[in-house]
Amino acid sequence: CGGDPDLELEVLSAVTQEDLVVIRRQLEKKAVTVSLMDSPSLLHIIVSVFCGTQSASVEIIDAHNTIGDVYKNGELLRGRACASQAEGTTPRVALSVKGILAYANAVEIDSVRGVLERQIACNCAISKEGLRGAWGERRGGRHHPQRGAGEIQKHPAF
Repeated sequence: CGGDPDLELEVLSAVTQEDLVVIRRQLEKKAVTVSLMDSPSLLHIIVSVFCGTQSASVEIIDAHNTIGDVYKNGELLRGRACASQAEGTTPRVALSVKGILAYANAVEIDSVRGVLERQIACNCAISKEGLRGAWGERRGGRHHPQRGAGEIQKHPAF
Protein backbone atom coordinates (compact mmCIF):
# COMPACT_ATOMS: atom_id res chain seq x y z
CA CYS A 1 0.00 0.00 0.00
CA GLY A 2 0.95 3.62 -0.55
CA GLY A 3 3.14 5.93 1.37
CA ASP A 4 6.44 7.48 0.37
CA PRO A 5 9.31 6.84 2.81
CA ASP A 6 11.29 9.72 1.29
CA LEU A 7 8.71 12.09 2.81
CA GLU A 8 9.81 11.03 6.33
CA LEU A 9 7.22 12.40 8.82
CA GLU A 10 4.77 12.94 5.95
CA VAL A 11 5.11 9.35 4.71
CA LEU A 12 1.35 8.84 4.69
CA SER A 13 0.58 12.02 2.73
CA ALA A 14 1.10 10.02 -0.50
CA VAL A 15 -1.55 7.40 0.38
CA THR A 16 -4.23 7.30 -2.32
CA GLN A 17 -7.93 6.46 -2.18
CA GLU A 18 -7.08 3.12 -3.82
CA ASP A 19 -4.60 2.41 -1.00
CA LEU A 20 -7.33 3.16 1.55
CA VAL A 21 -9.64 0.63 -0.11
CA VAL A 22 -6.96 -2.06 0.23
CA ILE A 23 -6.32 -1.08 3.86
CA ARG A 24 -10.05 -1.21 4.69
CA ARG A 25 -10.27 -4.71 3.19
CA GLN A 26 -7.35 -5.83 5.35
CA LEU A 27 -9.00 -4.38 8.45
CA GLU A 28 -12.30 -6.09 7.62
CA LYS A 29 -10.48 -9.42 7.24
CA LYS A 30 -8.88 -8.80 10.65
CA ALA A 31 -5.49 -9.18 8.95
CA VAL A 32 -4.13 -6.46 11.23
CA THR A 33 -3.92 -6.39 15.02
CA VAL A 34 -2.69 -3.58 17.23
CA SER A 35 -1.58 -3.79 20.85
CA LEU A 36 -0.04 -1.41 23.37
CA MET A 37 3.64 -1.95 24.19
CA ASP A 38 5.12 -1.77 27.67
CA SER A 39 8.15 0.40 26.90
CA PRO A 40 9.99 3.29 28.58
CA SER A 41 10.41 4.99 25.16
CA LEU A 42 7.98 7.74 24.23
CA LEU A 43 7.86 6.34 20.70
CA HIS A 44 8.20 2.59 20.28
CA ILE A 45 6.54 0.61 17.50
CA ILE A 46 7.18 -2.93 16.30
CA VAL A 47 5.56 -3.98 13.04
CA SER A 48 5.46 -7.74 12.44
CA VAL A 49 4.20 -9.44 9.28
CA PHE A 50 3.60 -13.10 8.51
CA CYS A 51 2.89 -15.11 5.37
CA GLY A 52 2.93 -18.88 5.62
CA THR A 53 6.23 -19.81 7.22
CA GLN A 54 7.82 -16.43 6.44
CA SER A 55 7.98 -13.55 8.92
CA ALA A 56 9.59 -10.16 9.31
CA SER A 57 9.56 -7.39 11.90
CA VAL A 58 10.90 -3.87 12.12
CA GLU A 59 11.21 -1.74 15.24
CA ILE A 60 10.90 2.05 15.26
CA ILE A 61 12.15 3.55 18.50
CA ASP A 62 12.75 7.00 20.02
CA ALA A 63 12.39 8.96 16.74
CA HIS A 64 10.16 8.55 13.70
CA ASN A 65 13.13 7.70 11.50
CA THR A 66 15.17 5.55 13.91
CA ILE A 67 15.08 1.89 12.93
CA GLY A 68 15.95 -0.48 15.77
CA ASP A 69 15.89 -4.26 15.37
CA VAL A 70 15.07 -5.78 11.98
CA TYR A 71 14.26 -9.50 11.80
CA LYS A 72 13.52 -11.78 8.86
CA ASN A 73 12.41 -15.33 9.62
CA GLY A 74 13.76 -15.03 13.15
CA GLU A 75 17.20 -13.87 12.03
CA LEU A 76 18.39 -10.48 13.30
CA LEU A 77 19.43 -8.50 10.21
CA ARG A 78 20.09 -5.24 12.00
CA GLY A 79 20.35 -4.60 15.73
CA ARG A 80 19.37 -1.66 17.90
CA ALA A 81 23.01 -0.99 18.77
CA CYS A 82 23.48 0.02 15.12
CA ALA A 83 20.74 2.65 15.39
CA SER A 84 20.90 3.98 18.93
CA GLN A 85 20.39 7.53 17.74
CA ALA A 86 18.82 8.87 14.56
CA GLU A 87 21.39 10.62 12.42
CA GLY A 88 21.30 14.35 12.97
CA THR A 89 19.09 14.30 16.05
CA THR A 90 19.88 15.50 19.54
CA PRO A 91 19.68 12.97 22.37
CA ARG A 92 16.77 13.85 24.71
CA VAL A 93 19.12 13.85 27.71
CA ALA A 94 20.92 16.85 26.17
CA LEU A 95 17.74 18.93 26.20
CA SER A 96 16.71 21.03 29.18
CA VAL A 97 14.16 23.78 29.70
CA LYS A 98 17.02 26.20 30.42
CA GLY A 99 18.82 25.21 27.20
CA ILE A 100 15.67 25.40 25.10
CA LEU A 101 14.85 28.87 26.49
CA ALA A 102 18.41 30.06 25.85
CA TYR A 103 18.17 28.85 22.25
CA ALA A 104 14.69 30.39 21.77
CA ASN A 105 15.95 33.74 23.06
CA ALA A 106 19.08 33.70 20.88
CA VAL A 107 17.91 32.26 17.56
CA GLU A 108 17.13 34.54 14.62
CA ILE A 109 13.43 33.68 14.26
CA ASP A 110 13.41 34.11 10.49
CA SER A 111 16.03 31.37 10.17
CA VAL A 112 13.63 28.81 11.70
CA ARG A 113 10.23 30.37 10.88
CA GLY A 114 9.41 27.94 8.05
CA VAL A 115 10.25 24.88 10.14
CA LEU A 116 8.27 26.17 13.12
CA GLU A 117 5.21 27.11 11.06
CA ARG A 118 5.15 23.69 9.39
CA GLN A 119 5.58 21.94 12.77
CA ILE A 120 2.78 24.00 14.34
CA ALA A 121 0.46 23.24 11.41
CA CYS A 122 1.21 19.50 11.59
CA ASN A 123 0.82 19.36 15.39
CA CYS A 124 -2.49 21.24 15.24
CA ALA A 125 -3.82 18.93 12.51
CA ILE A 126 -2.78 15.84 14.49
CA SER A 127 -4.30 17.21 17.68
CA LYS A 128 -7.59 18.16 16.00
CA GLU A 129 -7.85 14.71 14.38
CA GLY A 130 -7.13 13.09 17.75
CA LEU A 131 -9.95 15.05 19.34
CA ARG A 132 -12.33 14.42 16.43
CA GLY A 133 -11.65 10.76 15.65
CA ALA A 134 -12.02 7.52 17.53
CA TRP A 135 -8.30 6.80 17.89
CA GLY A 136 -6.66 4.60 20.51
CA GLU A 137 -8.01 5.17 23.99
CA ARG A 138 -9.54 8.52 22.97
CA ARG A 139 -7.83 10.27 25.87
CA GLY A 140 -7.89 13.69 24.23
CA GLY A 141 -11.54 13.45 23.25
CA ARG A 142 -12.61 12.14 26.67
CA HIS A 143 -10.82 14.84 28.66
CA HIS A 144 -11.10 17.87 26.42
CA PRO A 145 -12.33 20.75 28.65
CA GLN A 146 -15.07 21.77 26.19
CA ARG A 147 -16.54 18.28 26.34
CA GLY A 148 -17.53 18.47 29.99
CA ALA A 149 -14.76 16.43 31.61
CA GLY A 150 -14.99 16.85 35.36
CA GLU A 151 -11.25 16.83 36.00
CA ILE A 152 -8.37 19.06 35.00
CA GLN A 153 -6.12 17.44 32.40
CA LYS A 154 -2.84 18.43 30.80
CA HIS A 155 -3.01 19.00 27.04
CA PRO A 156 0.60 19.62 25.99
CA ALA A 157 0.04 19.47 22.21
CA PHE A 158 -3.04 21.66 21.83
